[in-house]
Amino acid sequence: MLNEEEFASLAHLAHIAYTEDEKKKFRTSLDRILTYIEQLQAIPTDGVEPCSQVLSIGNSMRNDIIGELISKKEFLENVPETIGGMVRVPSVIKFES
Repeated sequence: MLNEEEFASLAHLAHIAYTEDEKKKFRTSLDRILTYIEQLQAIPTDGVEPCSQVLSIGNSMRNDIIGELISKKEFLENVPETIGGMVRVPSVIKFES
């Protein structure tokens, strides 16, 4: 459990301003966190390899499967606006002269 001096020091280092009510809540929360950390430190981890993430994630890519293709004409019939046989999209870069 944090004493008054330790709590005040932590609050100062973290640049946290608090009221008396907030101080009680913060101290309670910090005490719970520190108690949990103590419990975690009691777990024997001898022989456990350190890891950078909990899950082993492999390549989640799948092979491309070519399905039924539609013609360019059919495709362009389904877009809101075309110009010169291409899809017209809103400008994202504005040039000023």
